[in-house]
Formats: sequence, structure tokens, C-alpha cells
Amino acid sequence: MTDMVGTVTLKVQRILTQHLGYRFQMQGDVMLLAFEDASTVVTVRCVPFGSKDERLPQVLVHIECPLLIDVKPTPELLEWVARNATKRWFGAVSLGDGPGDDTVHLSLMHTLVGDTIDPMELALPLLLMLKSADELDDELQARFGGKRMADVRKA
Repeated sequence: MTDMVGTVTLKVQRILTQHLGYRFQMQGDVMLLAFEDASTVVTVRCVPFGSKDERLPQVLVHIECPLLIDVKPTPELLEWVARNATKRWFGAVSLGDGPGDDTVHLSLMHTLVGDTIDPMELALPLLLMLKSADELDDELQARFGGKRMADVRKA
């Protein structure tokens, strides 16, 4: 972890705990936030942007809410993702590989500039993404199958 990534990670941790009052669990370099009244979780990770240009950000804050796990990539699902991935103000639906060749995962993802992040800049997207993901995972599961995070956490 570069010094700047470490600095931003500590700042994000302080925002989550001191400003927002959240508790999180560290899983490697990922901060995992679970909410009792939500069917999903939120993960936050600080990553280097990789730019050597001082005018550009050095660290990004990646926020992710899993929607569905182990979903069959049917033509209907792929069409839904293609047509709806970017229809939200905060977060875009992303499709990633599942554990096998025949499944995929869906997540809601958003990226912020970490170098200058402040409490409201982190809080609003995080909360709006959580709300969207909590509603969207139920809708998508009914339509395409798969498991929500709530289903995985119960098992």
C-alpha cells in the first residue's frame, strides 16, 4: 500500500466511524459494512489511481454493493444489464465472473476521488447506493434468480 493510499484509507475509516457512526470489518484492504435492515452489504476500498501527474487524483475510493451472486448469464439478464447498467445517479450495475464458467455476479459500483474526500462526499453515495441495491437485489432475484447477500449471510 502506497503512503497516499494508506493516508486516504485512514481518512475514510475515520469518516465511517467518527462522522457517520458506522462499524465496519476489515477483510484485507476492504472495509465491509453490514446493515441489519438491508439485504446487501457495502464494501469500500481505497486503490491507487496510478497517475504520476500531480494534477490528477492519486487515490480512488471504490464503493460496491453486491446485488446477486451465482446468476445464470441468460440473454435476458445480459440485455437487462446492457440497457439498465447506468440508469442510476449513484452507482452503475456491473457484471463479473462467478465461481464457475456458467454463473456471474451483479454489483452496484461507484468510484470517488480519494485525495480530497470529505464526509458528505462519501456518505451520500454510500447511502443512496445501499438504498438502491437493497431494492434492486429483490427485483433482480425475482426476475433472474441467483442469491442476494442476505441469502449468503444466512447460510
